[in-house]
Amino acid sequence: MKHILITTIAAVLVVGCGESQQSAPAQEAKPVKSVAERDSNSQDRDEAEQADPPTAKAPESVAERDSNSQDRDEAEQADPPTAKAPDISIWDAVKTKNIEAVKQHLDSGAGVNGKDEDEYTLLDWAIFTKDTETAELLRKHGGKHGTIHSAAYGGDIEAVKKFLAAGADVNANGGGRTPLDLAIFMKKTETAELLRKHGGKTGDELKAVR
Repeated sequence: MKHILITTIAAVLVVGCGESQQSAPAQEAKPVKSVAERDSNSQDRDEAEQADPPTAKAPESVAERDSNSQDRDEAEQADPPTAKAPDISIWDAVKTKNIEAVKQHLDSGAGVNGKDEDEYTLLDWAIFTKDTETAELLRKHGGKHGTIHSAAYGGDIEAVKKFLAAGADVNANGGGRTPLDLAIFMKKTETAELLRKHGGKTGDELKAVR
């Protein structure tokens, strides 16, 4: 009897252990992400990072740079400095050989071909005072002789030719002297010969004819 009881208990224990082992649920395995899912997630992160990329300033084109440079230049040149004329007149400056004052007058826009009461110009007076430097300066600014007498006096043969071509009187009386008188007096041989070719005479020669 005792033996049967022990056998029964043992059988119960074996059955119970088996049910216990079968009832314990197996640990659920975590699903592994497929390659496609990993690539999709990576793409989502990249798109999120690039959603608001920093905006770089586009470089200026050549035309824009030139336009901006021109705008700056125009702004700088809007009010150019104005040269102030000296207190001495340009006529007095030429007559006294004050070339610096003459330059200041020219820089301030002074004219160079005005004439005085004797029809002489600034260039004529520069010649009369033998100021060759001022004479050249005036010529560079368009200075001209006022009369054929002053052109002959200065030996400016080209100017004499222009006066003759314009119909100037080759024997005009200027202060008791003709253009030929002045050319001879200043030893301007070439100019004197040109005047003689066009009928030029000295004052004494004209008197003898009369």
